[in-house]
Formats: sequence, structure tokens, C-alpha cells
Amino acid sequence: EKQNLPITCGVFEVSGTSVNVQVSLFSYLVQYQQSPCGNFYRICPLKGEIWAMYKNWDIRWKQHDHESYQTQIVEVVSDYSERDGVSIARLGEVKGCLTFFQRLQYDGFDLTQVVCREDMLSFSHRIPAFRVPGIGEYGIPENSWHLEPDALPPK
Repeated sequence: EKQNLPITCGVFEVSGTSVNVQVSLFSYLVQYQQSPCGNFYRICPLKGEIWAMYKNWDIRWKQHDHESYQTQIVEVVSDYSERDGVSIARLGEVKGCLTFFQRLQYDGFDLTQVVCREDMLSFSHRIPAFRVPGIGEYGIPENSWHLEPDALPPK
């Protein structure tokens, strides 16, 4: 039974044209790789991007699982490869700053993991983000990311 769940990463085939006149507040151009024949496009997280990922995602998810999801925010630390998947680092909110996030650490080491090809559907959506030079003057770590507030998932 087809569940009609949202898919943001993978290989997509052009099968028609549609016009969307309502654009989301946090729309952005997507980077992609085009197949030699031109009908297929691969979209996947790129190194340096910030993404929301579904917590406890499972390939067997049904519509009701998706409706009660929780997310985590991650920084992509390697480009995707078929063999290795993609490496990510977990991000956590900077205390007292709702839109600033930094890498989570344990004993001085970044909390990283590899997302294999089979788990690429656990990526929910990309979150536009940028670094703010000089932010350390305001008590926010220099290596923090400022995330687009409209793109942050609900808590």
C-alpha cells in the first residue's frame, strides 16, 4: 500500500510539468546531479548544508508515523556517495538563542554518524543557514550556525 510520504532525497524522474504559484517562505534553489539522458535527477544533502532529520525513522513508516514525528538538526560533513552514504554532525541549540545552533560534543568530540544509502529518506528538509562573523562578541560561539526561523521544525 502506497503511503504518500514526503521524499526529499533520492533520484527523481521528470514525468510532467506543473506550475506552483504559492511559494513557501523558505524556498531555495536545490543543487542536483543530472543523468546523462537528462530525465533523472539526484538530490541529496551536500557537505556544509544544514538539514532536519526524522528521529527514529524507519523504512516501514506509515502515514500516522509521519504525522507524529520528531526531528533533529544536523550539519552534513561529507558529500554523499553510493558506497559510503553521507556523514553528519548533530547540532544543538545554543542556550538562550532559538535560531543559533552548534555541533554537539561529548568529551570534546563532535557527535557524528554515517547515514547509509538505505536511510537517506530520513532527511526531512534542508534548513537555510549561515555563519555570523563577530557573533562571539555577544556570547554566542563563533562556530555557530544561524538557522532560518521559518524552516525550523516544530518542537
